[in-house]
Amino acid sequence: MPHTCVNKGGASCRASTNRVILVCERVPIDPRENHSSCISLYPWRLLFFLTLTPFARRYAPGDYDLGGFAVGAVRKGDVMPKNVKAGDILIGLPSSGVHSNGFSLVRKLLEKEGLSWDDVAPWGEGETVAENLLTPTKIYVKQVLPLMRKQMYHSSAHITGGGLLENLNRSIPSHIDAVVDFHPALTPVFKWMQEASGLDDPHMLKTFNCGVGMILVVNEGEEQACLDLLREGGEVGACVMGKLVGGGTGSVKCTFTLE
Repeated sequence: MPHTCVNKGGASCRASTNRVILVCERVPIDPRENHSSCISLYPWRLLFFLTLTPFARRYAPGDYDLGGFAVGAVRKGDVMPKNVKAGDILIGLPSSGVHSNGFSLVRKLLEKEGLSWDDVAPWGEGETVAENLLTPTKIYVKQVLPLMRKQMYHSSAHITGGGLLENLNRSIPSHIDAVVDFHPALTPVFKWMQEASGLDDPHMLKTFNCGVGMILVVNEGEEQACLDLLREGGEVGACVMGKLVGGGTGSVKCTFTLE
């Protein structure tokens, strides 16, 4: 039977008005099993938690923004990054849009350009601004699980807030650099944002996903097999974006130009 508890404030909250709701279920204890290799809230399993956050100047008093998160468990021996090394290849997976990041700038650009949420998006194909920008964030579980089960990749970077430049470096060791020498062409929404904002490439890559929502680190020589498996799962836009090199400082170096 799921159990719900509410925590007001706390270290994970930015304001005392935030509320974090944890939804758990009781886990039966089996003394014959060794549970030390898994991350858990044993004897309670966390099913999911919800964060309710009031946004100043955006919502009326009493209104909240509701976000939900899925939580899983992994054996300690399978925690990534794992066996990442120089020579590994970077494979990028397309995003479905803005992915809910960079909206502070997005709102300012809409105000600057005199656009409302109900206007037809100047970069879209008949969609309104709201319909395009609120396209649901792409979830990569189904596409990536086949590779995980075959142990075909050993690190990944979800390109969220901070973009490629501030997420990929979290997935590589401190003595290795990621050299990204290819980036897919910007989709219309990101082309519009770069033109409307006047941002240069580095700032675009720190603010938005720019059309790449996840990057996988795979063994050199196995990239084509990984691409084939990803494309079989529907990721037809998956592509090689670069590789890892030794003698580095854990940084991301981009040698391409956004187009």
